[in-house]
Order: sequence, then C-alpha cells, then structure tokens
Amino acid sequence: MPRTLIPPDGGYGWVIVFASVLNNFLMVPLIQNVVLIFKDKMLEIDMTVTQMWFALNVHTSFIYITHLLNNLLLTRFGYRKVTLAGVSFVFCGLSMSSWIHNYLGFMLTFGFVTGIGVGLNASSCSLAIKSYFTTNQNKAIGLSMTLTALGPILMPQIISALNQNYHPDGVILILAAAQRRGSTLPSQPKVLTKTTWWKSEESINLESCYDIFEENESLETIELNEHTNNSDKMNSKSNGNCKSLGKDFQFEEHKIYKDPNFDINSLPWYKRHLYRVVGLLGLDIFLNLRYVNILIGLSLVVLVEMNFVVLLPFLLFEYSFTISEIAAFLSVLGAADIVFRFLPPHVGDCLKKPARVMIILVLGVIIAARLALIYISHYPTILIIALILGCSKGMRVVYMSLIIPSYVPEQHLASALVIQIVLNSLMSLLGGYAIGITRTTTGSYVYCVILLEFLTALTIVMWSADILIKKCSRKKSKPSNVSTARAEEVY
Repeated sequence: MPRTLIPPDGGYGWVIVFASVLNNFLMVPLIQNVVLIFKDKMLEIDMTVTQMWFALNVHTSFIYITHLLNNLLLTRFGYRKVTLAGVSFVFCGLSMSSWIHNYLGFMLTFGFVTGIGVGLNASSCSLAIKSYFTTNQNKAIGLSMTLTALGPILMPQIISALNQNYHPDGVILILAAAQRRGSTLPSQPKVLTKTTWWKSEESINLESCYDIFEENESLETIELNEHTNNSDKMNSKSNGNCKSLGKDFQFEEHKIYKDPNFDINSLPWYKRHLYRVVGLLGLDIFLNLRYVNILIGLSLVVLVEMNFVVLLPFLLFEYSFTISEIAAFLSVLGAADIVFRFLPPHVGDCLKKPARVMIILVLGVIIAARLALIYISHYPTILIIALILGCSKGMRVVYMSLIIPSYVPEQHLASALVIQIVLNSLMSLLGGYAIGITRTTTGSYVYCVILLEFLTALTIVMWSADILIKKCSRKKSKPSNVSTARAEEVY
C-alpha cells in the first residue's frame, strides 16, 4: 500500500506561503520596473532603442513560451524542483546581466535566461501553497494574495532607494541575491496523496494559461478569482459558464466529418496527417470567425499593455521627472490596480453587461487617460492620471480572464488558451520591434504611445463591429415576438 502523506495545513506550510510571497513580490513587478532597474545599464552599453525594445520583448516572449511547458514540468518534476529551477534561472540571468557590456549578452541574460525563470515560476508557487493546506487553504491563499499585491506598490520605491545609493550593476546584483534567498523549499515533500496531487494538478491546468495574461500577475489574478466567489454569479449572469457555453458559441464541424461513411484512411497521406494535427491541437476553433476576432483583440490588448508598462517610465523620463517621482507614479498606479480588482463583480452585476462589453468601456477610459498623459506634464495631475490608469487596469485584468471561458465551449477551452499564449508570444516580438522602430524614426516616445493608442482603438472597432453584426443577424433571422436573447448570445 502506498504511503499517504498528509499536508500540514499550517506549521511549516506558512514558511512555504512566505517563501512564495517573497518570490512573487520580486517577480510580479519585474517587467513594470525593468526600466528603473536597467535604464542606466542600457545607456552604458550603448544599446539602440530598437535593440533595447527587442530585448525586453524577447524576455516577455520567453515567459509565454516557457509557460506552455509548466504543466508538463510540474507533473514530471514537482513544484519544488520547478521553483528552484525558476529562481536559479532568474538569479543567473540577473547576475550575469550586471557584468555583461554588450547588446547580445544582455538579450541572452535578461531576455532569454531571466525570461525562462520567470515563466517557470508562474504556477509552481500557487501549487505549492495548495499542496500544503487543506482546511486553511483559503486563509493561506488570501494572505499570499494580500502580501504579493504589495509588490507593485513597494518595489518602485525600493528600486528608487537602491538607485540613489548604488551603481546600476550593484542594484541588479542586490535584486538577483534576493531572488536566490527567496527560493527556500523543504528537503522532504509534505504534499497530498498521489491521487490528490493529480487533482491539484488538474485544477491549475487552465489557471496556468491565465497566469501570463497581464504583466506576470499570475498569483494575483488566480487568487482573486478564488477569493471572489461571489463573482461566479456575475459570470453566470453576464458571461455564462464554461459548462453551458456550447449553446452560445458552437464551432462548426467540417462537413466531411458529418458523413458516416467517411474514412480518414481514404485520404492522401498528407491530408490524413493534417486532419489528425487539427484534431489533436484543436485548431478547428479557427473555423469560427467570431473566436478569431476575440483572439486577435485579446492579443492586441496584451501587446499594448505589456509595451505601455515598459514604455511609461521612458515617457516620464522625457518629461524630466526624477526616478523618485517616476517610482511614486508607478506605486500609485499599482495600488489603484490592486484595489480596483475587487470592483468588477459589483460593476458587472449593476450594469448587467458581459465581459467583452465591459472591456470595451474600460479600454475607452484607458485611451483617454493615455492621451491626457501625452499632453499633460504637471506632476500632481500626472499622479491623478496614474490613479485612473490603475483603476481601469485593475478592472480590465479581471474581465480579461473571463473572456475566453465566456465565449469558447469547454471542449475547446484548453486549446484556445494555448493558442492565445502562442499568439501573445509572436505578437510580443513583432510589437516590440515596431515600437523600437517608431522611437528610432520619430525620436520621441510620444509617437510610440500614439501607436499603442491606435492598436487599442483597433480592438474596440473589431469587437464593436462583431457585436453589431451579431445583433443585426439575430434580428433578421428571428421574428419580433421571440423572447429576448441572453447577453452572451449577442455580445
């Protein structure tokens, strides 16, 4: 009989909680503060703007790519080994980047090595906490979420203080050392039984795909959804459940499969393999143009947000703000972001609108705030804009995690999320290169913000057009005496 290991549900489990908090405290806001950390380093090694932007987006792209392997690695090696590997990659990447003095070295150390490390850590810490708690799991996750949320608020201030007292290479080494110390894990596993382990593994299968959505805010987004159970009501009313979505968003099967006499072996060899690959990867979801529209829109939103987070400090440097002033801006933005993530369930219940419509409204507010940021350089007003951007970002992050489950049937959900991550990775590389070219050509980050504004507006137009087309088609296909359709069927 296999030995059953009982989780401590406390005790040493709290050490795991605080180790995970320290890990995420440093990694979650890394991309947001990358400019504060590496700005002087980039200038020191004479990197062009295009090179710098490409290196930063290589970092983001490898986070996405590594994330696709998380479930496989966690199943094969367990969360302890994956976490240790992740923090080791981050430690090595940051440490090596402190003494590298050329573009290629920076791209390899920060872009490649550190990116892989951040990607490996995306799900392992969350699984570690779940494996060490049963009845106290909600308390542990709640504490972890609360303390992790302080990262985007406090880290800009910490980095600002370090920059005032140390050389850029010293700042990088200090942050690398804190990563390494935060990787303490037990030498003996105190996990659930094998059966329960697999249950836990399955429970993060979809969560791990969400982890990378938005500036590596994995733990925050997942735990928020776990702790706002009341938002399930909103999901069922305005966004629908994954289990009932088959009625709302059916994918058309290829007509060849509807023929009972069809034999795939009768096809030429290349067509046989093509059909099998399509079925294995779930690529038949591309037969529905509405999903393609949603997929592209989501990738554009992620692309814009990731690049704006990195671009923002550069823009503020153009306005001659000091590092401490920029750190205060980022802290205000991070605090508003965290606070307003608890608001969407109540707003959704009040307006009774599905997630995609709510994101369209929020994106409109974001466009207005970013335009104001271009034309206003008065610092107190800039802080108000940071507050608005943080509030809208907090709401958008929550609704973004609801989009794909709200419009894709359960049987296609896993493949849809994987496709989303792959597309995010590709667009990150292309978008980063486009931002670099724009800055080099125009000589100002203002035009980079305008480019991002255009991409955001393109998303609004694409989704609004899809909603209008859906509404018009329903009016033509159904008589006026038919009962009103649910919001999910239209929006």
